[in-house]
Amino acid sequence: MAYYSRRQGSAFSQYAAQYFQNGAPPYYEHHPSLRRPLLYLDNAIDQMAALGIWKTVFSFMQNLQSTPRFRYQGQQRLVFKDAIKEIQDIYRYERASFVQSRLLSTGPGADSSNLEKVHFIIGLGIIRESLRNEIVCQIVKQCIGNPSEVSVSRGWILLALTLGCFAPSEKLVRCLVSFFREENTEHSRFCEQLLTRTLKNGPRKQPPSYMELKAANTLHMIQLPVAFMDGTVKDIEVDAQVTGKEIRSIIAKKIGLVDQFGFSIFCAVENNVSSIGAGGDHVMDYVSQCEQFRKESGYNERSPDWKLYFAKELFAPWHDPAEDKVSTDLIYYQVIRGIKHGEYKCETKQELAEIAANEYYITHGSHLDRSLLVSLLPSYLPDKALDGVGALEQWADLVEESFNQIKEYYANESENKIKENIVISARVKWPFVFSRSFDVRQVSGPALPSRSVVFTVTWKGIHIFDNYENPLMYLRYRDLVKIDVNGR
Repeated sequence: MAYYSRRQGSAFSQYAAQYFQNGAPPYYEHHPSLRRPLLYLDNAIDQMAALGIWKTVFSFMQNLQSTPRFRYQGQQRLVFKDAIKEIQDIYRYERASFVQSRLLSTGPGADSSNLEKVHFIIGLGIIRESLRNEIVCQIVKQCIGNPSEVSVSRGWILLALTLGCFAPSEKLVRCLVSFFREENTEHSRFCEQLLTRTLKNGPRKQPPSYMELKAANTLHMIQLPVAFMDGTVKDIEVDAQVTGKEIRSIIAKKIGLVDQFGFSIFCAVENNVSSIGAGGDHVMDYVSQCEQFRKESGYNERSPDWKLYFAKELFAPWHDPAEDKVSTDLIYYQVIRGIKHGEYKCETKQELAEIAANEYYITHGSHLDRSLLVSLLPSYLPDKALDGVGALEQWADLVEESFNQIKEYYANESENKIKENIVISARVKWPFVFSRSFDVRQVSGPALPSRSVVFTVTWKGIHIFDNYENPLMYLRYRDLVKIDVNGR
């Protein structure tokens, strides 16, 4: 299959004729340097950035092992730690000569990976909307009339990654759609799909991840491994624009989950866990941040040492565990795993013993085998609970006592009913464990000790804390008169 285009691209040619500076042609030029940006840019730093982008686009498409470098005296190579932060830092400076040296030297050098080049190009577009048209035009221009199939294929990959993060202006979007349909190739259709999705979901906040680069190379969807609280892991097929709300719907359809409310995607890397939520946040932004975080720690971004989890984050006031068995199963496993790992804490030994007895009853039925129970207790109880001489036998006594009590209570009940009771108990017992918090600023209303507060939503209501977790206010849902939602 031929990837390259030798046509001028009529839609793009018309755009170039109208907007390119100094009669720059709309087709491929084998020049590693650009004298001036293709489009008019009124910001001097943007103009310098455009020149750095051209060098990096050229390097990426030609798959060069070295890239022209610019350094000012005494400068060390800047390591790509956080692509967005690094570029934002550059724009904070005002001295043009310093910025020029810094910006061009920040561009990937001889030892830069393809992903670093992508981060540089797209990172600039993410933080500088004024550069988005320039970036797209540079890539498309270098694809038209390019004699190298490999180079053009890499250009389409770069364009797909770019359009998966941000869209250009409306006028250029119309031109691109026409250009894609003129081309009518797998690459152009892939790019148009991503552009359509980006126009729907909005621009990203982080450059592409390695997973996105790998998927764009094959024109395939991204396969995201998501762990569930029952211990299973499923590959979820998504694109670069997938949001928390969308991936929750995809997962729900895949596993038969009806009651989706309160389930969220969580991203974990090392000891850091972030809730992606189930709203408009882009899932791949979190994946990209995890990869960058791991790279800062000296690991290769190709090693997926981060994990995505699907878990219950928040209960609704009206939650009924009997309505959805799939939901109840997931929450049940989340609770017993949370207790085992010390995330959910019982107030008394009797409470902990009762939950362990329930877990044994669900798995092994109404007959208790003392030796089997003793062997299973380390998988039921927190490690700290088993510290001390004779602790295991003491816990076996407590659990056996609780088991004998619940055996009579549950004589005519199903396994599902037991799980439902555990879910109900967890909802009542741990309202702040199953909650979502937001950092907010007060804009009106009664004076609070601090205008920066933490806004925590639970099934009971809304709790407001200061930054030291001191409670400031509690609002029941019936006390709320109106909620205004701004933005997406």
